[in-house]
Amino acid sequence: MEFFGRSWCELRWTKWVRFSDCDLNTLPDQAGFYRIRAVGMKRLMYIGQTGSSLKGRLQALARETQREKMPYNDPHTGAPNLWAWRDASNLEYECAAAPARMSYRDRLARECYLLWQSRLIKGESPLCSLGRFHPCYKKSRGRSSGVRGRKLPRGKPNLAGERSAPPLQSRGNPADSNWMGLSWKQGGFKFQVQRVKDGAVAHRLPGASQSGDISSGACLGDARWRSTRAACSPTSPCPWASTGATARSCFHWCLAATGCTDRQRRSGSRAAGPTARARPSLSLGRRSRSSAAGWAHAGVS
Repeated sequence: MEFFGRSWCELRWTKWVRFSDCDLNTLPDQAGFYRIRAVGMKRLMYIGQTGSSLKGRLQALARETQREKMPYNDPHTGAPNLWAWRDASNLEYECAAAPARMSYRDRLARECYLLWQSRLIKGESPLCSLGRFHPCYKKSRGRSSGVRGRKLPRGKPNLAGERSAPPLQSRGNPADSNWMGLSWKQGGFKFQVQRVKDGAVAHRLPGASQSGDISSGACLGDARWRSTRAACSPTSPCPWASTGATARSCFHWCLAATGCTDRQRRSGSRAAGPTARARPSLSLGRRSRSSAAGWAHAGVS
């Protein structure tokens, strides 16, 4: 498979190393990306990134996935996912790493791109990425809760184990009405960004309906909507905090309706494609009652 190659997505990947192998010590002690597969399976189980040590991250994952009991959801949310599949099917894992020197946001964007590329090849998300979990197990909660996951009774599957949404196809530009193969509708209001100490916050401007150009760095996220209104908290972190936006820069949103479940929309939006330069994190109207659901994207005017 293409995503097993040493030069996949123009990164320099190490050779594959088994979790049970002492060769984990040879992995790079640098920030970068990693991928995990099950021995004998032609699919990726997990794709991730770290800003610290790839060697340390993968050694920790190897320890956690081989414990007798399901590990907690922290410090690594992928550990219980991998544990559940290993426990159910007696899988053995191996990993490969790709060191990369880049900013935090660039690293998150590249992780999204890797996920999208793997989805294009396989037609679905990796089994342990983007919220997917084994259908016969319940996931552990955080360590402070003391609640570990367990195997579920027969006939009561975990819905996170359902098949993921198909990958979005790269079509058009963010400003196009058919971007990523979806049918986009122009929104009825815009946001104005104001800088704060740790970034920026978005505010709704009532009655503003004039649309502006959408930049090539538009973010894509999942959203739930009722009519043409959406709720937005004035204290919510803004995904465009690093774009250099000023208090006079406005962001316009568009909506594309879809019949996907919430989890499927999240997997599709985060692994949307090459035009998302930052982690897709726009999520407007999540608390409102919804009669329509889909994806939303926005850009700078």
